[in-house]
Amino acid sequence: MSSQDASFSLSAADTQSYILTLLSAIAADGIFSADEIIRIYSLFALLGIQSSARLEMIEDLIRGRQGGTPGERIPEGFVQNEQARTSLAKDLMFLESKATDNHTLNQIRAYLQQLSLTPEQANVIRGFVVVENQILEQLGAGKEWQADAESWKELTSRAAAVGIPLVALNMAGIAGFSAVGITSGLAALGSLSGLAILGLNPMTAGIGALILGGVAVKKIADFALSGDNSEQSQLRAFQQSRLVAKDALAADLLHVRRGRKRELLFFWRGRRRRALVSGMDSAHAALSLR
Repeated sequence: MSSQDASFSLSAADTQSYILTLLSAIAADGIFSADEIIRIYSLFALLGIQSSARLEMIEDLIRGRQGGTPGERIPEGFVQNEQARTSLAKDLMFLESKATDNHTLNQIRAYLQQLSLTPEQANVIRGFVVVENQILEQLGAGKEWQADAESWKELTSRAAAVGIPLVALNMAGIAGFSAVGITSGLAALGSLSGLAILGLNPMTAGIGALILGGVAVKKIADFALSGDNSEQSQLRAFQQSRLVAKDALAADLLHVRRGRKRELLFFWRGRRRRALVSGMDSAHAALSLR
């Protein structure tokens, strides 16, 4: 069985590496704004990342093992497996489309280079990212989403032509490519997002994509108040994740404030820690007001 056909199941370590790769791209500028911290901790909460794993990833970001140098290596297992490689490429390209600083762009492009996509494969995946952003824009504005069946068919046809299996694009769950509304919009967004490889259901992966995109969910929550129980349940889960993120931030701040003696020899690590603490303080304050 080829790597393209094989099913790829992420181990706990692989899942952590996948998430850390995305987080290092978000925080590549080393500034750690409140918005970045909220996105990071909301994603932790949505994925159910526990304290020990959170702190390990946060310390990795401070050390720069993933985020400090654009040349850091993506795990070889991701590169060799088509499903994992395509999923990670989709999420990185999505973050690239939202990037506003050169540090983030350089980090993402260094990662994408390691994935060794052909130009044709990269173009197809970027086509899916364009659709992902269109859904984000509509949902973020509190509008119903109407799928464009012809666009879906064209993209999936192009994917097959350049050797990207549909399983790697997580598209099998969008029956007929013609659903309407917020539930199907979130499900489509989640199917487009590489986060589905982490074992999330499509709607939860869609909420994860909203977090990565920095989209405010209040309009979506207001829009869904008249929706069915499934819609309201999913969005309540998102709102609950914000409360979990706030509590996790408060707990982790106690640890992150404590510097490391060895950081006296690596002043830039101390600087990153201070920037992270400042961002975490601001993020916790912002979440407390919401």
